[in-house]
Amino acid sequence: MSEIILFIVEGNKTEHSLANSLFPFYFTDKKPKIVTFGAEIYQLYSFLKKQEYADYDIVGLLKERGTVELDNIKRSKISEIYLFFDYDGHARGASDEKIKELITYFDDETGNGKLFVSYPMIESIKHIIPERCFSTVLAEAKVKERYKEVVSKEGCKTLQNLNELSGESIKSIHTEHLKKANFLCNDKFELPEEILEQQVIFDSQLMKYIKPDEKISVLNGFPMLFLHYFGVSKAINKLS
Repeated sequence: MSEIILFIVEGNKTEHSLANSLFPFYFTDKKPKIVTFGAEIYQLYSFLKKQEYADYDIVGLLKERGTVELDNIKRSKISEIYLFFDYDGHARGASDEKIKELITYFDDETGNGKLFVSYPMIESIKHIIPERCFSTVLAEAKVKERYKEVVSKEGCKTLQNLNELSGESIKSIHTEHLKKANFLCNDKFELPEEILEQQVIFDSQLMKYIKPDEKISVLNGFPMLFLHYFGVSKAINKLS
């Protein structure tokens, strides 16, 4: 049995559709294992805190929680762990300190795991608005809004069905989100020249949007994985 790349995602629909569309573009010789946590990031925090998570392995905890997809998988066979969760600042128990703590803890895919956050949620992948610079696209950070409906109304129509993304659409998504992340962190709406770490992205969100205006700069976690996994040069070459 070859080594496994494990993806732990929040939901079982949109996240899986997106992963199934993107992973053939990411991985040519590997098929990652995707499992669903089935709850928001703040519930993940509470779950881990109750288990004194500093002394536990996330795979073992998920098995204890009843994630049957992992029953026959040994921890030693998992080489990398990536987690994908939404910011969801309006959710019950939401806390920026909790997000910061989780980003700090899940900072190494070969160790505890590497967390990628989508702002405000996974549907941000589709919130590229025709004839509008993506750098200006914001959403509510703390107030509940019907964000999925907003994306459906405003977003580019060719991106709405995640099961039918073309190769050019996938490249466009990654280009726009990587430029957006660079704008968020470095005030340059262009492809980044360095890896943009999750802690830096989150701190920039706090400083520029969340604290002053209770807004969030729309940004998806999957393109950030793409940059992290391939590195700057290879990632940009794949987008050309």
